[in-house]
Amino acid sequence: IDVFNGLWIAWLHLFNSTPKKESLLCLMAQSAFETGRWKAIHCYNFGNIKSKDGDNFDYTFYACNELMPTKMAQDYAAKSPSTAKITSIRNDGKAWIWFYPDHPASRFRAFNSLNEGAIDYLNFLQLKYKKAWTAVLNGDIVNFSRSLKSSGYYTADESVYTKGLKSIFDEFSKLPINTDNLPILTSNQIEQLQNSITLTLQSSYAENIAEIEETA
Repeated sequence: IDVFNGLWIAWLHLFNSTPKKESLLCLMAQSAFETGRWKAIHCYNFGNIKSKDGDNFDYTFYACNELMPTKMAQDYAAKSPSTAKITSIRNDGKAWIWFYPDHPASRFRAFNSLNEGAIDYLNFLQLKYKKAWTAVLNGDIVNFSRSLKSSGYYTADESVYTKGLKSIFDEFSKLPINTDNLPILTSNQIEQLQNSITLTLQSSYAENIAEIEETA
């Protein structure tokens, strides 16, 4: 419920509109799937969003794994043998590889509060993954997963990821969430929220500039 409330408040103040319950359930399901139902949510990073030099975000390091073509995984492991280790090679030409601190692939955005993390999560998705965001707006969990995959958000098998999201979405749909009885923020909380939004937008701008400079 706290996560739902945090996403609701972030959406309301970031977009100045009221979200559909199904839209927030899509986001909750994806965040829960990415973070082991928030047992492994590090520094309020809702979607395991990575950080890189020049993006102007605070960051932290933690171990993570990815599924990728075997040759790519072998290149990573050869280049950084102490922080990139292949754990299994599949018959379909892909391999699971683990990245450990301080490998760049294990660097993730970090936030000081649930509200800050929720604001960045929403802003990141609607800016970087527009097709997936359309699915969120429609409350379509299957197309949300499909669009995230096609846009490169995750490297896992699409069928496994989608099945996981759908299962959690269906489960959360049965929760007794009353959208007519959500928390009311104090003036100080609203001010803090607006400050967080300003900082998030500034960081997004800095990130976009850095990406433009990389490709120039």
